[in-house]
Amino acid sequence: MQALRLPGEALVEFYRSYRAFAEVIARRELQLRFRLEPGDCVIFDNTRLLHARTAFKDGAGKGRHLQGCYADLDGLLSTIAVLEGVA
Repeated sequence: MQALRLPGEALVEFYRSYRAFAEVIARRELQLRFRLEPGDCVIFDNTRLLHARTAFKDGAGKGRHLQGCYADLDGLLSTIAVLEGVA
């Protein structure tokens, strides 16, 4: 989050709301937790899901490798339209 440039009272209200939001997303009943194993792949719609990791463990000194790939739905739909000859 970038530095906030708000007047005092607005800043107080922002942090009050920010804390309320943090309390909601910290509720265990709203979380899905699972452990990824080597070779696992997870794909999710980044605009519909708040995601994070809780921790990771270096398996017996083997190191850790995480490969990320980001794509947006508009790009996918555009590519499909071009391939179908619509665009």
